[in-house]
Amino acid sequence: MNRYTIAIMFFVGLLLSSCNTGGKEAEPEQSQEPTSAALPSMSREQIINLVNAVDDLDLVYNQGFSVNVQGGGAKQNLIFMIPDVQVENMNCPEICLMFAKSQGEQIGHLSAHLGQGCAYYVLYENNRPVAANYMDEKGVAFYNNMLRQIKTQSPQ
Repeated sequence: MNRYTIAIMFFVGLLLSSCNTGGKEAEPEQSQEPTSAALPSMSREQIINLVNAVDDLDLVYNQGFSVNVQGGGAKQNLIFMIPDVQVENMNCPEICLMFAKSQGEQIGHLSAHLGQGCAYYVLYENNRPVAANYMDEKGVAFYNNMLRQIKTQSPQ
């Protein structure tokens, strides 16, 4: 069984539209309201399967900026997830949506959340949150740096 098949098995039922970084297509509508209901976390094995399968990642930041990363860069954006620890406080603001692809097929839809004292990812299936994982310190630094860069590039 190849890694693509494993990733597809993990994300069975994922029927989401693709992200277009050119802004020609709208992102899927979903509820981004904070929730206090705890979601299960992805296991180390599930995260590894996703990281191994992804070869293309679209990141759509709430500030109107989007970026596409491929290969190792796509994988790098996903290894910041801490496995097997349930996120307790899910009231952190969303900073971006992430659309993971493997060989041109979408295999995952996530959102990154970052705020004062909180940092985590949410995994969606059928536009509904199904898992949440904390973001490690390197991820927090990475996204804070991205947000600073976006802010300096935005017209004042």
